[in-house]
Amino acid sequence: MCTQYISKAQFTLTGQLRTRTEIRNGLGNLVPTNSKSAAFTSQRTRLNFGYKWDRVLFVASIQDVRVWGQDASSISNADGAKLMLHEGWAEVTLANKA
Repeated sequence: MCTQYISKAQFTLTGQLRTRTEIRNGLGNLVPTNSKSAAFTSQRTRLNFGYKWDRVLFVASIQDVRVWGQDASSISNADGAKLMLHEGWAEVTLANKA
């Protein structure tokens, strides 16, 4: 008797694009007479990778967060507005599941 075992790897690729607009004009307290309101839009972009094969599962997610109109080359590292690893993990199954 001969059994044939065929294992196919699965690769997934998904993404997210989220924007958030804020208008600040004295929220929570009275507006000073000489203050100006501020309005800006921030954007978060995520790219998610997944790979599953036999007993191995790998997931990684990278993200880029920035404010519209800012030059990326002038942002300091302390700002946190740059490409970064948001999530990354791997799972290896050592034995068959009961």
